[in-house]
Amino acid sequence: MKKIFLWMLTAILTCGLTLLSLTSCSDDDDSTTIKDTNLSGSWFAQIKVDEKSPDCENYALLTFDKNGVVTTRSYEIYPNEPINYSERFRRHEFYNVNEAAGTFTIQYDDAEEEDALFYYSFNKEGMVLKQAGSDLIIQLHRPTYSELKMLSVFDKVISSDDYVGKWINEKNEAGIMKYTVMTIDEDGIMDCKVYLTNEDKCQCVPFKFYYSEYDTKEHNGQVIEMHPYDNYKQVSYWWWTVKDNILTTGPADIEGNGDSDEDEDEDEDEIVSYRAFTPADKVLIDKLESMLE
Repeated sequence: MKKIFLWMLTAILTCGLTLLSLTSCSDDDDSTTIKDTNLSGSWFAQIKVDEKSPDCENYALLTFDKNGVVTTRSYEIYPNEPINYSERFRRHEFYNVNEAAGTFTIQYDDAEEEDALFYYSFNKEGMVLKQAGSDLIIQLHRPTYSELKMLSVFDKVISSDDYVGKWINEKNEAGIMKYTVMTIDEDGIMDCKVYLTNEDKCQCVPFKFYYSEYDTKEHNGQVIEMHPYDNYKQVSYWWWTVKDNILTTGPADIEGNGDSDEDEDEDEDEIVSYRAFTPADKVLIDKLESMLE
């Protein structure tokens, strides 16, 4: 999985990055009072780049949830070009804070990827981040209403693979807890594991799929085509949405016959919501894995 957090900080643009400076808003530029000393919540930066394409606007929104998940949204916007020239990315990862040292670590689920260390501090404008081993410094501030509204518009008009990441759904079915862990990578592979637990007993059923984005105007164009890993001829289509770190999906009627209330009621039981996988979920799943041995 791409290290979007690092990518956002070190290479927001892929074209001729030569100088990076950051803007932030402050109600009182002369104040020396630190207004915020809490890493949790959302932080925003508009990044100005001195390069060959000055029309490019770059924005970043980082959200540190108290459950140990950090979500990174980055935007590369070309306001004078067709909307398909612009790009946006969204990813979520684990993070761990050392308040005494003023650091946090981004922890990647992929064992081949090394964790990333960042230093953070607060000033009158908000928060300053510095990546360990790098001279890069980024100034962020709490997002304003207008900034969040602007990003919300970008989210609606610029397509992206927001579903990439690790997700979990939990459900109690007649006393048996069912945990579905779904990992969607950037290379068209979807790994699912369904854990069924009853007291001290646990069993796991794995599933694996190929997936690709399906070109359609239905469901706001947010449809993926799925094939079982061992039977590519079998195909199904699923719509998806991501909001507030919740991935919701359901069967998509690609023939365009799914607009009636009757059809929507029939598919209601197949709609599933997954939340972002957290460090607490990892502890639980590790425990369930040990029960399988």
